[in-house]
Amino acid sequence: MRHPIPTAVAAAALSAGLLAGCGNPAPVTPASSAAATPASPSVTPSAVHTSPAARTSPTAVPGNPPGFTPLSFTAISATHWWVLGSVPCGARECPVIETTTDGGATFTRLPAPGGPFGPGLNSPPAAANIRFADPEDGWVFGPRLYDTHDGGRTWSEFSMLGQVTDVEPGLGAVFATVMMQLPCADHGTCTSADEMPNLWYDPSPARDAWGIDTAAGVVTEGLAVHGHSVWVVNSMSTRDGPAIGTGLLHSADGGSTFAVEPEPIPGIACFYSPASDSVIWSYCSGGHFMFAYRSTDGGAHFSAAATDGTTAPTPDGFPNGSTLVAASATVAAAASDLPGGSLIRTTDGGATWTVVQRPPDQAGTWYLIGFTTPQAGYALWQHGGASYRASAAQLWHTTDGGATWSPVTIR
Repeated sequence: MRHPIPTAVAAAALSAGLLAGCGNPAPVTPASSAAATPASPSVTPSAVHTSPAARTSPTAVPGNPPGFTPLSFTAISATHWWVLGSVPCGARECPVIETTTDGGATFTRLPAPGGPFGPGLNSPPAAANIRFADPEDGWVFGPRLYDTHDGGRTWSEFSMLGQVTDVEPGLGAVFATVMMQLPCADHGTCTSADEMPNLWYDPSPARDAWGIDTAAGVVTEGLAVHGHSVWVVNSMSTRDGPAIGTGLLHSADGGSTFAVEPEPIPGIACFYSPASDSVIWSYCSGGHFMFAYRSTDGGAHFSAAATDGTTAPTPDGFPNGSTLVAASATVAAAASDLPGGSLIRTTDGGATWTVVQRPPDQAGTWYLIGFTTPQAGYALWQHGGASYRASAAQLWHTTDGGATWSPVTIR
């Protein structure tokens, strides 16, 4: 979904995979509770991947060293989470997963795919984000894609035709944005005939039958899913490759058809956090700063959630890289990307904001992950780092809709 990327490695890999997927952190009904399966989108048959030959076993994680640092988070309920993180292994970092079924009281360690990563080779993880749709089916991705169908006990790599930038499950289906490698972009010679980024679709989390959702056309970012509703930003074709479009693609039928709705700020990066099928919050980059919007009609129209100067604090005017996530139609939390900032919260649709959590120190920054229910939400307190060795990071959570927050002890 996607969020602005913070500087620390823990946050650079952090994503908002909550409750069966949300493009930006947002509550989404898990696929396991689906009462019906949405109509299948149109897919390109030649692009569908079903061959087991495309799957390989990931590198084993050596040992069980201390020093776990969270990188990415996903949940299918207020008590069942998975936290993708890293632990030191020699001069490098190795990925591992911690899972809990009791809301963080106890954790069990699981293997993670992708193998060791920097700083020894100054390289990022092979896959730095995690999503789960139900207790068994999940994905680790970005840029490579791995999947599990046994709750994370084993993982396999799944070949995709490009870099996977987001994965978001919904009711009975899972969606992904896949960016192609474009040699033409290096020479400024791209045309509409070149391969472009697409929205991919798998009709069941357990099937591994991915194909291009041709109804969406060419897409860029901002993927968000809530039940049968899907949102993603379209694309403009330029000689330097695809650029952020001016329209928000919205499907109300699980990706079978899409309507083009205006973005809050056309052509600017916006990140979406749906609270329901009709209410969706947006946080948009307007130059150097972020501005909050909210729609009550599924994205057909957006209104400014707050205006500079009307009240303090306000999410408007926060720097690029800040985050905003929805807990409900009227409740949301926001965090500045500047060191020493506080978590703030609105309970009236963005008209007024109050400080709910002061920073633990003045050197770190908050990065909001999202809400799995209107009450259960998650955030990361992190310190910036100059290498891929994970710097200090701490998972925090709330159980009262963001009114109060407390740190989570893992291990």
